Amino acid sequence: MTLSQAHYLKDHIEKFMSFLPNAESNLHALTQLTMHGFVIGENRMPFTFAKHEDKIKRMSSWVKGSSNTVRKKKMDQILNFWSCNLYHEDDVSTFQQKPFYKIDNFIFQFPWLTAFQNVNTMMINYVRKLHKNRLELKNETDNIELNLAEKFKKAGFEVFCQYHPLDREVGEIDLIAVYENHVIVVEVKSTYIKSSIQEIYEYRNFTLNKAAYQLSKKVAHVRNEFLNQYFENLDDVKTHSWIIDTTLEFDHQYFDHHLKISIDEIIISLNGKVDFMDSIIGGRFDVEEVANSIDPLKFIDDIENDRFWKHQIGNYDSFMNRMIGKLDA
Repeated sequence: MTLSQAHYLKDHIEKFMSFLPNAESNLHALTQLTMHGFVIGENRMPFTFAKHEDKIKRMSSWVKGSSNTVRKKKMDQILNFWSCNLYHEDDVSTFQQKPFYKIDNFIFQFPWLTAFQNVNTMMINYVRKLHKNRLELKNETDNIELNLAEKFKKAGFEVFCQYHPLDREVGEIDLIAVYENHVIVVEVKSTYIKSSIQEIYEYRNFTLNKAAYQLSKKVAHVRNEFLNQYFENLDDVKTHSWIIDTTLEFDHQYFDHHLKISIDEIIISLNGKVDFMDSIIGGRFDVEEVANSIDPLKFIDDIENDRFWKHQIGNYDSFMNRMIGKLDA
């Protein structure tokens, strides 16, 4: 999907912008773009279309595989996964979850829409919103907590995952991470990006406020009952309480003194991949890079001072230009 976005940005959006200064109107520039497509034998209309099997052949070169047959099979699965079947009454997905539209054997796509979609949240919405009642949900949420705990452990923290206090009113504590005199108490949430004002309102005022209320009880238990088992002097202990969610909304805001953060930021930072875009653009897609070691104290300080996103957003234009340049090459 990232390659698809880069393609549309380069060959549709960027080309349209090059026609715009000398065009009489946006429509005139769009007409020039369309005619340019006819000349070079490519579709440069406001929507693209192809037969399902032709789309598979064209995009299969982007997929890793040992043979053409394997790559085409994987691409077929990818297209089926990301396509909204407009004839299927049970398909309730929207452009926010799936970028391809299917009618009979034809696949349609809108370049202007795809180019600026949030790929990360599309994935979350597909699973977390469209299939929120599936039987596997509880196990998947547990796995998120266990995987997150493993990341903290590899980074040098002493970790207590899915901790059950004797006081049942406190409830399960998803994660406690300890490093020197720093203790992080985590409430993990698994939600989806909101597509209406009502969903945004309910997420902020119910989901996040409820998470903060639960976290307050758990932090109090950790301070009063848990820490005295590991620290002789609690005066020097610094407690950090984080709500870690699978979406970016209301990121780095505080809810009853608890910091809300995205799981993306946490995992990338714990892997020592703050410059992950450099490795994506300059590295190879088929080689898994080794995670870098991190300083746990610096990690905590960077998270609580929002340095990760300041770095990513500040370098966004440079990253995209380099990605487009790599595709040109």
